[in-house]
This record gives sequence, C-alpha cells and structure tokens, in this order.
Amino acid sequence: MAHKPKAQKNWAERQADGRFPPPPLNGSAHMWHHPLPNLVGTIQFGQGNMPAWKGTLSIPESLAIIAWLQHYWPDDIYKAWEKLNARARNNTQ
Repeated sequence: MAHKPKAQKNWAERQADGRFPPPPLNGSAHMWHHPLPNLVGTIQFGQGNMPAWKGTLSIPESLAIIAWLQHYWPDDIYKAWEKLNARARNNTQ
C-alpha cells in the first residue's frame, strides 16, 4: 500500500485489519502535526504500515524527502508546522 498524491477520504479510518491506510503527504493529512525529529524517526524506524528505511536512507536523505514533501504543503500548513516544530525544539533544549 502506498501514499496517494491527493487526499484520500478514508485515510483516517481504520481498515479491517485495524490499521490506517497511508495518508496523503501534501499537507492535507497529519504529517504536519509532527515535529521534524518525529518525521525523521518515522522514516528511519517505520510506524504502523510504514516500513523502516534505516539502512536504505541516510538521515540527510530522510531530511531531503521531508523538505521535498513540504514544498507541496499550502503556506498556512507549513507556517503552522514551523510553529509546532519550534515549540518542540524549545521543549527539548
């Protein structure tokens, strides 16, 4: 199962196996609700249906993928994510 480029109506609904389908990555789903370390961790270690890419993708490659996806986000979503990410960064310092 793969991510879809546009919003899927059922991305937030559990499937028969209890898992969620892959969400869209264009800012219309929940990716922007997670600070940068969590996004990198999800790519590296996997989560739910998301496979782990550690050993295949480096941290810099993971960061490049995140940046590439973020360029599809609407400006208001990116600005909201920047605030969330800054708060998370300040809470860990």
